[in-house]
Amino acid sequence: MSGMSTAELRESTKERPPLRPSTRLVLVRHGQAGGAGIPYTNEVPLTATGRRQAERTATAIALDGSGAGVAAIYSSPHRRALDSARALAARMQRELQVDDRLMEFRLGCEDTQSIDEIVEELRYLMLWRPHDRESDRGESLWQFQSRVSAFLDEASNACLGRSAVIFTHGGTIAAAMRWAYGLTPEHDWHSDVEIFNASITEVEFWPNGRHALSAPYASVVHRLNDIRHLPADLVTAY
Repeated sequence: MSGMSTAELRESTKERPPLRPSTRLVLVRHGQAGGAGIPYTNEVPLTATGRRQAERTATAIALDGSGAGVAAIYSSPHRRALDSARALAARMQRELQVDDRLMEFRLGCEDTQSIDEIVEELRYLMLWRPHDRESDRGESLWQFQSRVSAFLDEASNACLGRSAVIFTHGGTIAAAMRWAYGLTPEHDWHSDVEIFNASITEVEFWPNGRHALSAPYASVVHRLNDIRHLPADLVTAY
């Protein structure tokens, strides 16, 4: 039926076309990490607040239905993401899969500057064209979007019909939202999303469209930057 027009498909089916399977992508930002004067390296640990956030998030995912039908739990290799992911993996007694493509955007200054300094200087706001980069030690926005999109394409197919819980970073989740809306690595970065520590963002994705008459692929954002599982004293931006 792939060569038929839309009108011919409607006539041939008569009834509603059967729905195709989707994948639920549950994207979790890591808990709070670092602090004043502490370089924001790949090995920076969670703070005491970050550890409490991770436990709360693990409980929320395990109990609210987000964890139902989990095919895989993935994590960035950065320590702050791994330590956040381990709380859920232990609770669900599941293996944790680490993927380098889930790393945060690499500015190139993380081994010398704290997260406070990086946020205060706002240098990342000068990066918006695909091949912009902060320094020779960093990566371009094109490289960043390409690796995140490649991971999500792969995970969506590997977990088709089920869900994947993905522990990662604020910038990576912003790139994931661009992917969900069909923006490619060649598109400029004209928009962003606010992502708090230990927040949950949930996207349902149909790699092959929702049914025979629908768009060839589709996504639905079920929630974005959800922090309802955190008490007020555990809500942090970084």
